[in-house]
Amino acid sequence: MATEKKDKKQSKFDFSQSAPTHFTSETEIAAYANWINTQLAADADLAAVLPVSTSSFFNACADGILLCKLVNNSVPGTIQEKQINKVVKTPIHKLENIQRALAGSVKIGVQVHNLSAEDILKGTPHLVLGLVWQVIKVGLLQNVVPTGNESASSSCHDLTSHTEPSTQSLERALLKWVNSTLKKQNAQLHVSNFGSDLKDGAALAYLISSFDDNVSQAEEILKEQDINKRAELVLQYAQQYDCRHFASAADIVDGNKNLNLAFVAVLHNLKVSRDKAQQIRIQLEGAKENAEAALLRVNSSREVESKKLKLQLNDAREEAERLRQERDQLRNLLEEFKEQAQDQEAVYAENGKLLEKLNALEDELQQSRNINDQVTSSFESITDTLAQVVSSEQDVSKQLQLQNNRIIELQAEVDYYKQLVRELEDDNRELHKQLAALKETDSYLSLHNLSAPFTSLNNVSDNQEDLAQQLAASKALSQSLQYELLALQSDKDEKSQELEQALQRAERAEEKVQLSTESLAQLYAQTKLSKGDISNKSTEFQKKQEAD
Repeated sequence: MATEKKDKKQSKFDFSQSAPTHFTSETEIAAYANWINTQLAADADLAAVLPVSTSSFFNACADGILLCKLVNNSVPGTIQEKQINKVVKTPIHKLENIQRALAGSVKIGVQVHNLSAEDILKGTPHLVLGLVWQVIKVGLLQNVVPTGNESASSSCHDLTSHTEPSTQSLERALLKWVNSTLKKQNAQLHVSNFGSDLKDGAALAYLISSFDDNVSQAEEILKEQDINKRAELVLQYAQQYDCRHFASAADIVDGNKNLNLAFVAVLHNLKVSRDKAQQIRIQLEGAKENAEAALLRVNSSREVESKKLKLQLNDAREEAERLRQERDQLRNLLEEFKEQAQDQEAVYAENGKLLEKLNALEDELQQSRNINDQVTSSFESITDTLAQVVSSEQDVSKQLQLQNNRIIELQAEVDYYKQLVRELEDDNRELHKQLAALKETDSYLSLHNLSAPFTSLNNVSDNQEDLAQQLAASKALSQSLQYELLALQSDKDEKSQELEQALQRAERAEEKVQLSTESLAQLYAQTKLSKGDISNKSTEFQKKQEAD
């Protein structure tokens, strides 16, 4: 018995045993195809394959795009849209899409043991159908919350339980919801499965009647004894709420577990949605009542508030008029301030120009001072040179005086020797006369005595020649000294001219400095007057501000 239950449990999720006889139901194919057409009709990527029919069902699933879209419809965001090969050109693209669909199915809790991408690509009917049903069921059970002793961690938000597939716990939770709803509808029924317990349609009728608590409608349907007709009435009843999906009348009567479970899940989701809408409606009605009460309170105090507002409006008008007058006064004051600011800016501009002139005159004064320093330095240099020239002139004059004195002395000696020579010449003539007289006597002694005067005469001639040479040298030296004296006098004249020119430049520089000093004094006086005007205007401006 335990082994049979284990095999039965495994067969629900092991695709190798999900359909041992490889039997596929045309009814289920049609139901799944209708659900896909309803849920994915607006998807532009599936325009080429929709609407899906029973004949095109497996071919539509072969490229993997439809399966990826179905996974995302059950649990949005499971597969990223950019990962899907939406333009399928090769079998590799199809295999990639199918693999992504299988991975997404596992992610949302579908067991895909012994199911490969090649099986889907080949379109193996029972495997493709089993995968589609598991994915659809996960989506249908999204809003089912386990109750009672069912752990909240077994909900559709945690589909990785290793102890028991989460879909089974959700199926049991759905059964509990069915029985709880039947109890609220006072139906003496109990449902323990989605097959045989729903065959008579009674439970389904009561579930639909819970939408509007219209038990009489369910009781009216149950009066029909033919279960096939009763099943059709149930579906027509569901059609009124736009929830006729999956199961047909024949599926209900035959007890098709999968389609009945899907139909009940659709009813459950619609009930949850209507309950939420009802809660929101109640909240809105409460908010509306509160708003109406607040509106009544507002209306009751509207007249009082209106009077207050009129008084406040009058006060505001008076205040606005006062502010308007103040604004005009401030505008006039602002215009005056602008004019004063313009005048002050003009004064500042004039002051800037004066400062520029002052700086230029200071530069000229500095240049004049530099020129004066240069002239002073040149004057001192010329003065020193002139002193040296004067000193040299004095030395030359002294030497010339000494040489002149020496010349005079030599001239005196020359005159003396000339006189002596004349005397000796006279003596010589006398001696010649005597010699002539002695020749006539032929006396040796007389001749010997006459040789001495001739020797003295020769000595006098030699001395005369030496004196003449000395006199010539003295004259040459005197002439050289005279030339040097003339050169010194010429140099003195040139230095004197340079000194006079330097003095003239110094006088001109002094005059220029005097003029610059006078200009600076005038500019300083103007600047002082401008600063006084600016200070007076600033004082007046501050006084006006303080007065205002």
